[in-house]
Amino acid sequence: MLNKRLVSLCVIVVSMIIVLSIIAFESRDSHLSSLERIQDRGILKVVTRNTPTTYYIGPTGATGFEYDMVKELADHIGVEL
Repeated sequence: MLNKRLVSLCVIVVSMIIVLSIIAFESRDSHLSSLERIQDRGILKVVTRNTPTTYYIGPTGATGFEYDMVKELADHIGVEL
């Protein structure tokens, strides 16, 4: 099993990659970046699969590796998931 600190570090690194990707691919026609539009809406919408390694409802609520990464990103940029 992975060390909790290593998993946390991976979540942060992947989250930052996602944020940087959003910023890099923002629309040139808009005066707001994709990140700014997400923050203005206050909600990050994500499509995922319902599998044990991505997203599922466990005994304590929503969980899964991809869910945990995206939740960390949403928390980091100050929006709901």
